[in-house]
Order: sequence, then structure tokens, then C-alpha cells
Amino acid sequence: MSDNYKADCLQRLDTVDLVESWFELDDDDRRGLHDYLNTAPADQDCPENQQEVEEKLREIEKTVVAEYSVENFVSTLSTYKIAIHFLETRQDLKSEAEAIRESLSAKGISETNIKISGLSQAWFDANGGLSSDQIRYERNSELQAAIALQRILEKAYPKKQFHLQTIRGSSPNYISIFLK
Repeated sequence: MSDNYKADCLQRLDTVDLVESWFELDDDDRRGLHDYLNTAPADQDCPENQQEVEEKLREIEKTVVAEYSVENFVSTLSTYKIAIHFLETRQDLKSEAEAIRESLSAKGISETNIKISGLSQAWFDANGGLSSDQIRYERNSELQAAIALQRILEKAYPKKQFHLQTIRGSSPNYISIFLK
């Protein structure tokens, strides 16, 4: 593969609106993406747009995640506080939050690190509401832990989807689950 081709691919990665996604990747994922670009056949098109690159990033993530066991995910989360939030008037969500806490505890996450809290409708309204169940995390430092939590929850609750959502502020070693 020519150096011009590699440079062109890398330049496209930089020019496509991927800066945010790129910085969320850990070093192994970045290397995986670079390896993909460096081993692509010379006649293969470079990723042209964010969707193509995001698809490749998901492939890389699946490979990395497939190699991770639940024990590794739990180990990743061992230093984190996890808050489970729900609308305080919804008893069904409170029960679900308690079941999630029990499930996480059964996997080896300390129950003292898992807090449950009901929030008011006014709080949800003031903060944009919820369109789905979410895991909220700090963008630059907590992606790996958020993915670990997402994978544990997906295994425990295969019919639910927990979408990852970054937060604007800072809350080191603190990840929140919001139930809709």
C-alpha cells in the first residue's frame, strides 16, 4: 500500500467529524483502527464518511468486547460508584432499579458502590427528559467502564437496551444508569 494512500485515509479520518469519537477510544481501539487502515488493500476505498468509520469502530469494539469476560468487566468497574436513577412516582422502575442492583451485586460489584434514587418529574423535565434507558458517563475517561456496565446489563437483561450517553460536567469514577 502506498504511503499516499495511508496518508489519505488518515487525513480523511481527521477531516470527517470524528474527533469526538476518536478521543473516546482507548489505545487498543485506536491501534485497531490504524491497523485496519494500514492493511486495507490498495484498491479499497478509504472510509468516506462518519458512518463508515463508525461501522468499523463497532467491529473493532465487538472484537475487543468478545475477548472480555464478565470478570474483566466487573474488575473495570470495581473503583466506580454506580447510581441508578428513575422517576420517583414509578414503583415499577424502583423495582427494576433494585433488581439491577441485585444483579450487579451478584456479579461481584460491591453493593455499597451502588446507589438507587428516585428523581422528580421536574428534574427530568429540566434535564431534557429520557428517550431511552441510559448509561451516562464522563466522555474522556469513563468510556471503557460505561461499555463494561452496558455489557453486564445486556447479558442480564437481553430484552433491554442501555444507550451510552456522555455528560457535560465532571463526575470522576461515577457512572449513572437512568431508567425510562
